Amino acid sequence: SPYAPDAQRGLPERGPEERDPKENRMATIDRPALVKLLASLSYRKGTFRLASGRESDFYVDVKQTVMRAEGARAIGDQLCDRLEAHGIDLVGGMAVGAVPLVSVALAAAAGRGYALDGFFVRKEAKDHGTAQKLDGRFRADARIALVEDVVTTGASTLAAIDAVEASGATVGALLADLTTKHAGLKPHLFNEQGKLRSFVNIYVNDEDIRYMQKEQTPVSAADTVSIIPSVAGGAR
Repeated sequence: SPYAPDAQRGLPERGPEERDPKENRMATIDRPALVKLLASLSYRKGTFRLASGRESDFYVDVKQTVMRAEGARAIGDQLCDRLEAHGIDLVGGMAVGAVPLVSVALAAAAGRGYALDGFFVRKEAKDHGTAQKLDGRFRADARIALVEDVVTTGASTLAAIDAVEASGATVGALLADLTTKHAGLKPHLFNEQGKLRSFVNIYVNDEDIRYMQKEQTPVSAADTVSIIPSVAGGAR
């Protein structure tokens, strides 16, 4: 059983060692070693009912590995490698499965000086405090990666994507993303001071943002945003 003591699983027992703590630091665990650790601590056979309603004859309980010191470090390092390689600014996912993964990724990032923030998505917005559905350091203009501990149909991750797309996005964030991906558009939309040019008209669902909240107008995945430049001219 993955819940049995270390000795019963064929793993060395962990106890206090009479050495300088600096000499007892864990070595980095590479990917093959992490796979072995997951197989030892997290892999279980049996009949399991999944969140999707389906049944499986095996289950990988990642929490058994990520809640152990060497497992947390290994998973954090492996996640951090991939996040950093893709230029991710913000990592998050659906509570509760993603929470320990986000936490270990942030800890690993701190150790290497990598500027990374985290957040998690609640199934329902809480009814106290800030009443947020997305908790943590979420910002809509970041490059975001979503993580999950168990994936079957991907429903939890898709729900997290919907929440991210619907929360915190504004016309300004949308324009920032657009001009990052298509740099040639920026001088046509913004002046040298970074202000939206006066002849650029932006509509959200046919409503002029000048009469809404301007660039702070919130948008969601269901909205239609139109950018229409003014056309000057006339007949002689």
